[in-house]
Amino acid sequence: MSRARYEQLQQDATRRRHAAEDQVLKAAGELRTEDDSITARIVRETAQDIRDHRSR
Repeated sequence: MSRARYEQLQQDATRRRHAAEDQVLKAAGELRTEDDSITARIVRETAQDIRDHRSR
């Protein structure tokens, strides 16, 4: 695999990861505050992890 192809694949993967993270952040923002389901807790925790990672 050429270096250029490798870098292109890395950039594509980064874009896909950011898009997925953006979807999690959006979903967390749309949760009702009173929703205390396991799924809601996981989404909120994951969103917080994403925000923490992006702020570094």
